[in-house]
Amino acid sequence: MKQYLHQARLLEARVIELVKQPPLALGSEKLITAIVEVLSKYKNFVTKFKDQIERRLLNGEVIPADEKIFSIFEGHTEWITKGKLNKKVEKAICYSLLPISISLLLITK
Repeated sequence: MKQYLHQARLLEARVIELVKQPPLALGSEKLITAIVEVLSKYKNFVTKFKDQIERRLLNGEVIPADEKIFSIFEGHTEWITKGKLNKKVEKAICYSLLPISISLLLITK
């Protein structure tokens, strides 16, 4: 675990450095800007996950549900407790189809 956190810290430091001083390439400014934006987004995930690992696994803290991220690709994914026998929790993406009270629930596996 400590080795994983060490690697995460190294990755985080490298990404911070790349975001501060991105490589220069004439004619590729738009591509580099897009890459820096994506790196910044995922750097925030590294920072958050690193913090949660330290808190939960090393310090024994319980992470509140509102601080948890269930998908880095589908940010609106929620954790739903349904009370099914032998399957109390499922990941799901809730979509509103119309501006009225009809919604669709897509269950992911």
